[in-house]
Amino acid sequence: MKNLFIAAYKPITQAFLELECFTYYDAAAYVRNLAYGRNSGEGELRVLLEKKGTCSSKHLLLAQLAKENDWHEIKIIVGIFMMNEENTPGVGPTLSKHKMFHIPEAHCYLMMNNIRYDFTKIGCRETLPKDFSIEEHNISLETLARDKPHLHRSFLKQWNKKLSEDEIWEIREECIAALQE
Repeated sequence: MKNLFIAAYKPITQAFLELECFTYYDAAAYVRNLAYGRNSGEGELRVLLEKKGTCSSKHLLLAQLAKENDWHEIKIIVGIFMMNEENTPGVGPTLSKHKMFHIPEAHCYLMMNNIRYDFTKIGCRETLPKDFSIEEHNISLETLARDKPHLHRSFLKQWNKKLSEDEIWEIREECIAALQE
């Protein structure tokens, strides 16, 4: 990722400057080092205030930072992938309990110049392979919260005919809870 210098005088940019993050990569590295977990409410700055976030909230924050600085080449993507113990350490016991090898998950990440960047947490790959996702969707910052679950549930409806969409969603929620521990 090229190192873009933060310059805008807008709320998210100012919050990162106060944290001594002077480049986009500094900001992304800072976000990656924060804990993985759901935030208590809405708003991109909640990630910085609570020092934690999910793939959605962390990448939305970084996408908003890019927008504030007019870096239009940075896009937020929702990709559907098959989550398993190998690519998401910590979900294996939950999947085994339900006699599953994998489960579809919607994952947010950034894309710049056709390279996928993941700043979800320490230990995850910074760049994702092109074949990481089964399908990808370029999402607007304003509709991410609404569109991501819709895309995910639409995929689940087609994926498994033995379990209901709600049953699969419950197993997925167990997996996400395991990642927050």
